[in-house]
Amino acid sequence: MEPRGRVRDRDLVRAAASDPSRHESEVVRGLEAVFRRGGLTPPDEIDAVGRDIRRQEALAHLVRAGTLIRAVDRVQRRAILFHREAVEGAKATLARSFAGGDGFLAREAGAVLGISRKFSIPLLEHLDDIHFTRRIGDRRVLIGEAGAGPGTPASP
Repeated sequence: MEPRGRVRDRDLVRAAASDPSRHESEVVRGLEAVFRRGGLTPPDEIDAVGRDIRRQEALAHLVRAGTLIRAVDRVQRRAILFHREAVEGAKATLARSFAGGDGFLAREAGAVLGISRKFSIPLLEHLDDIHFTRRIGDRRVLIGEAGAGPGTPASP
């Protein structure tokens, strides 16, 4: 139940008298564009949304929809939000660069992707979580279709 004068609409809370389709979708599209432009070096969450409740709600919506991916650096205890297109691009680059090899270090992945450790560690941990890579000691190996090299059948 929403507070009086507010209506829940597709996970966004809005004032009942406002035009939800135009204003809120503009906020969502604008915020998505910020993260899309950020690529593999997106802005910090607080810098992107600040204290603006509409932007916070839009961000939550984009995460729930899978448009933004929250990747966590468990050691540093910080999260980075990547646009899903940036993650897909990173997966393709890593697959091209390291397929058929004996794995890679986080710094090697960061060098290939052109990003610092601040961004590469959460990204790599996310890729481990979705079973694109597997961490073995200090190295990561591509698994499934990502790791399919010459003569290796790809996963269905």
